[in-house]
Amino acid sequence: MITLFRNNNPIALLLLTALALFPFWNTSLHSTVLIDSTRTILFKEIRPLIDFIDTPGFWANCIKTITLLTLALLLNKVVIDFKLMERSGYVPALCFLLFSALVPESITAIALLINALILTSIRLLIQVYKQEHPNNNLVAAGFCMGLVTGLISAHLMFYVWMVIAILIMRPTSLREWLIATMGFLLPFYFLASIMYLNDALDLSALIPNLSSEWVLPDLSKREWLNVAILYLLPVIGILVFNQQMNKMVILGRKSYLILFVLYLALLVVAVFNMNYLEELAGLSLIPTSFLFAPFFLAFRREYIPNLVALALIAASLFR
Repeated sequence: MITLFRNNNPIALLLLTALALFPFWNTSLHSTVLIDSTRTILFKEIRPLIDFIDTPGFWANCIKTITLLTLALLLNKVVIDFKLMERSGYVPALCFLLFSALVPESITAIALLINALILTSIRLLIQVYKQEHPNNNLVAAGFCMGLVTGLISAHLMFYVWMVIAILIMRPTSLREWLIATMGFLLPFYFLASIMYLNDALDLSALIPNLSSEWVLPDLSKREWLNVAILYLLPVIGILVFNQQMNKMVILGRKSYLILFVLYLALLVVAVFNMNYLEELAGLSLIPTSFLFAPFFLAFRREYIPNLVALALIAASLFR
């Protein structure tokens, strides 16, 4: 089975389409989580515009399925365009869809939007590595991370990750850091301007919430198992791929490192804010998929990769 995804076989696209249905095949069994909706101004502004996507129904599930499949293919394109994995085929997309089906709760439209913003920012940050004038990409990457922080106010760590990623991809430059920071602040500037024009300016509502709450979410044993898979399998992928890191070009190693830092950042936030564990599981799909994908490419014999893939599919179907 893995051979189909390694060799860009057209049948793999049909299988990916089928896998994209797994997270939504029985949404009646799973509730929909609204990410931190109590204190996020931007969330309250955007939510009504995409609320219909989270309502139960055939067309809503079609939109989310198409969006999820598109994100998987875009992640795959980033890997291929920058040659981040050797002969990757559709394996990164496969990992993204398998992991998305393991998220304890149904993936919301907001979670899909945030994943799209994260992926866009990752691509922009990889591109700045060899650019002589990366200002536009830095502003755009900062703007994406500002939107993410505005949507989920408890996760200011996305700004910290962006700063670390810039330091990894380019030599230390205060000017470039300030440019990215300006991009990060733009969504909050626009929000403040709109609130001021409506005579409802409240700066305290724009400041991200940095509180930490350690409350275990109410998950079943199977859901806890799925969360453990989401956070532990990337570690296995890292161990498998560690020996091949030295063979990668500098761009590949730097890209791999910024995704590893993003995975660690999400893990740290999950540890200190256990009540956000379900939401963070849906936001960690891109780094976890990227870090685990080399596992399917490291074995000459396909027995173990096929067994793991079938086990993940079974866990997706019977979650």
